[in-house]
Amino acid sequence: DLVYITSGGTSDEMVNRGLKKFFRVSNTSGYASGMVGLYTDMGIKSVSVLYSTRDATTDLANKLKKALELKGVKLTMHPFDAAITDFKPILNKVKLQDKSEAIAMVGYETDYVGILRAARIIRPNLKAIVGPWSLATPKMAASFPDLMPYVYGATVLSSPPKFDTPSSKEFAETFQRLFHTPSTYHSQTSFVYAQLLFEAILRSHNTGMLAKGGLADELRKTKTADSLLGPVAFDAKGDNPSYSAHMGQFQQNGDIAIVWPSQYATGKMVFPKVSW
Repeated sequence: DLVYITSGGTSDEMVNRGLKKFFRVSNTSGYASGMVGLYTDMGIKSVSVLYSTRDATTDLANKLKKALELKGVKLTMHPFDAAITDFKPILNKVKLQDKSEAIAMVGYETDYVGILRAARIIRPNLKAIVGPWSLATPKMAASFPDLMPYVYGATVLSSPPKFDTPSSKEFAETFQRLFHTPSTYHSQTSFVYAQLLFEAILRSHNTGMLAKGGLADELRKTKTADSLLGPVAFDAKGDNPSYSAHMGQFQQNGDIAIVWPSQYATGKMVFPKVSW
């Protein structure tokens, strides 16, 4: 009767195994949706997709390719091994062969840093560089201030936070008071998963079903429109099909503004623009 809710499982295998008590809020399709929505608002016509050959990143790259091709965007795919450290050969191809308007980085923190460092050396003629998870964070801005300006990535709240709902304001202020540091992408997403689980535990307890193994059924009834991650409602597989990542952009001063979708925007995107 144990219930599991993940704080960041993107592989679709997690929800396609027939598990009845496994839940996730964010998913690969939602990250692809955020990136595609951003490119669409930019009017981008060609994208070079640089992606790690790990499972989750390959899955996201393929979803991104399919969605952008349906919109008539020209795609060039560049898979790379997770152990790669020199991205200059790939960036040379982007510059000389692809001549794309934008890059999609689909990887993890070390991959982003490697790609951005290579891009500053090779200097392809780009309008934008976009990535998904674990990119648009204050930590990345502080650690790599020369690389991050004008780069786009998935985020939850702007940095410093600008509040569009009372719940986001309450969370950010409470986190600062308790831990004496601003909340991060990971603390913000983890809070959402924990909040949903704890509320379901309380509802299940109040109806007398918690001790009878009713938590999974109660969690599946979740419907909320104003979590920090947006709407949440679980389907029969435990997935949240309404998830779509908010996309932020690093500003010149290291701040992160949410620029997509418009209803969550805390600033205007600086476009076309790259750090060099």
